[in-house]
Amino acid sequence: MSKPIDWVHWRRMERLPLGQAICLLLRINPESWLGRYVAKMSSTNDFSSSQRELYKKAKDMWDVAWASYHERSLNVRTGMGGASVSMGDWLGWAQAKNYRIPDELADLVPRDISEASLHPFDASRFAGGVTAADIAYDPRFAPAVTQGKREPELSASSETRRLSTLHRLVLAMAKAKYQWQPGEKNAATGTKDGSIYADIVEQLGEGRRVDADTIRRVLQEAADSFPGIE
Repeated sequence: MSKPIDWVHWRRMERLPLGQAICLLLRINPESWLGRYVAKMSSTNDFSSSQRELYKKAKDMWDVAWASYHERSLNVRTGMGGASVSMGDWLGWAQAKNYRIPDELADLVPRDISEASLHPFDASRFAGGVTAADIAYDPRFAPAVTQGKREPELSASSETRRLSTLHRLVLAMAKAKYQWQPGEKNAATGTKDGSIYADIVEQLGEGRRVDADTIRRVLQEAADSFPGIE
């Protein structure tokens, strides 16, 4: 049986990974076996029927959250550490979307939901410190590298298309070159010779490496975007 959620611990978190924030809304312990899968948006054949249903709800919420991010109605910070949200922004957004807020977090919902949940994307925060992995995670980081503090002017539909194209490219190359398969252990996502990590270092240099956890996350996101592809 899964350990109960340590609400006292999570209430102290000013910022938390998006996957863990989704776990809390669904009353899944982020530190449990199921929570670790859900937090990384990674599925497994070992899920029971009830766990698979929870995972589906989490995946749906993940998609809604990213759509809101692209519409600039949810402030998600992205980068090498992954996607994260502040507790206040997340709960304000969740209430505005009519998600049920756990009683243990209800008093943390901002009073002014519209102000808490609407934060425009600001690439200037990352100017000079954006990496190739940041751009891979969200193409809107690209202008922060090339144009300093200029905020990109791209529509949500344009961003969705660009991210979809990027996911297709990543997925096709990972399958063709590295025989990568979602949900399976594969040397492609390690750090030894023949891995994606090692090839990035070899081709682009040590200073442009992408850590193995980020590679696994991006590949899984690409796979989740096209679940029908085997």
